Amino acid sequence: MIYGSSWFKGIMKDRLHACLLSLNLIGYVLELADNAYAKKHPTTFKIPDGAFEDSEMSDVVTMFIKENLTAQWESIKQKINHSVKMKANISVLTKSLASLGHEVTMAHWVHFAFLCSTFVSFQTVVEQSKATLATQDSTAVVEKGWR
Repeated sequence: MIYGSSWFKGIMKDRLHACLLSLNLIGYVLELADNAYAKKHPTTFKIPDGAFEDSEMSDVVTMFIKENLTAQWESIKQKINHSVKMKANISVLTKSLASLGHEVTMAHWVHFAFLCSTFVSFQTVVEQSKATLATQDSTAVVEKGWR
């Protein structure tokens, strides 16, 4: 079965990685998440015609895409987090995110900087939310003690 081969998995991982680093990230992510992009453009992923017509093959491809996207997003998140903590130059992050053979343009650098900035903003919101919840919890405990 072609879908279980390391050749097919390697191609799929490479193509998914390219989509995740694409400048059209939102477009890809929205369509990749529900497998719509792969169904519309099977040749991009070297998926044979008719693969999505067979429910079993479609399920295998869909599961592979979902698992691989999750793993790749986690890897990207870890690399961005490490880059932010180390206060590394954007070029260091770019080298760690871009695979060999993928052309990196100035637009990609801007995209990666945007991802870093968004990640830092998200982390700030999470920390502020935790602090607010902790304050609310301690206030509730104090109020219960006075009653």
